[in-house]
Parts: sequence; structure tokens; C-alpha cells
Amino acid sequence: MSIPIIIMGDSGTGKSYSLRNFSNDDVSVLNVQNKLLPFFDNALDTVSIPDLARDNGNALRVDIVQSWLANHHEKRAVVIDDCGYCISEMFVRWNTGAEAYDNKYAVYTDIAARMWNLFQAVIEDGDATRIVYFVFHQEKQQDGSIDILTVGKLLNEKLLIRGLVTCTLQSAKEGDRYGFHTNNANPAKCPPGLFEDEFIDNDLKAVDARIREAYRLDNGK
Repeated sequence: MSIPIIIMGDSGTGKSYSLRNFSNDDVSVLNVQNKLLPFFDNALDTVSIPDLARDNGNALRVDIVQSWLANHHEKRAVVIDDCGYCISEMFVRWNTGAEAYDNKYAVYTDIAARMWNLFQAVIEDGDATRIVYFVFHQEKQQDGSIDILTVGKLLNEKLLIRGLVTCTLQSAKEGDRYGFHTNNANPAKCPPGLFEDEFIDNDLKAVDARIREAYRLDNGK
């Protein structure tokens, strides 16, 4: 199985910037919205998901991401930035225009099914040395908790996406420092001992190295 990891946080807290120390040989970035990465010397292997979708008959971006992951195992790490826009695209397309559903409840159930299938495809893909980072924005819930920014309540109530992964890092800015929360329970969580500190630098390359060390991924285990 590949290891799915969630990176979530508010806009401007360093989620994309955390990729800056990766090299082209380390990672593939699946760019869901074709947005510019927030560093100028970008030599990373970046894949345009909108371009691939157009080349495949205007396919859904979530399906393009899943297909790409199934057919590309060249890099040890893959970052889906921002996976939340896969959800947004389904919501817009299935609520407007020629693709609009008559049954609006079916929009949410189908979005949940597609996201479930995407995560399960990663978990079951048989690639024991790959880590797939799912990047999401976050939002505050009515009860004051923090969760992934989705659409409607179904994804959060019926398909708790964070429940599908062992490790969720929350990007944040504390003073002048950008970093990741590793274990604040709302919503960050990591296995005990994976990271020494509750707030670490937002360096996804260093995070990747630590996860590989802890789980012995470079030994194929």
C-alpha cells in the first residue's frame, strides 16, 4: 500500500510552500487548479490535471488524479495540491449546466463515493514505498472543531476523510514561523513518537524523510 497523508490548513499558511525543498527526483505535484507554486525557482515535476482532463474528454479531475496515480510510480512522493478542488469541481458540474443532477442529494453521495474510491485506490495500490500527500483547505465546524473544507455535511458526517489516514498535519503560522501542527487533536494527529515536537517547520521534504525512516519505507517494508 502507498501511505496517504493529509496536509490541511487555512489559505496562506504554507501548505504549498512546504514543497520548496523537494527536488525534481523526489516528488510529482498533481496541480489540480494549475495555480502557480509560491516559490520562483520551481524545478519540480508538476502535472497539470486540468490539461489532462481536457485531453480525456473533459473528464472529472478526481478521476484523472486516480488514473494518474495508478499508472505512474516513478516518484517516491506525490502531492495532490489542492485535492479539495476535486470536490469543488464535482459540486459545480453536478449542480449546474447540462450535467446537473435532478436529485441534489445524489450529488453529495456521488462526491463521497468518488473520494472514498480515490483514497482506497491509494491504500490498495501495492506500492509500499510511496507516500501520497492530499492537500486540503480547512474550515471551522458548527461545534467549533476544525475539519477539511468540503461541500455540505455529508462528506464530514458520513465520510470522515481524516479517518482514512493515520497522519494529518495542520499548517499554521505562529508569530513569524510557518509550520505544521503534528498532534493537537483538532485536527492534527500523528502516531506517538513520529515527531518529537507538536509544532514543526513546514518542510514537507523533512517530513517525508522522517516518515520514511519511521516506517522503513526505503527498505520496502
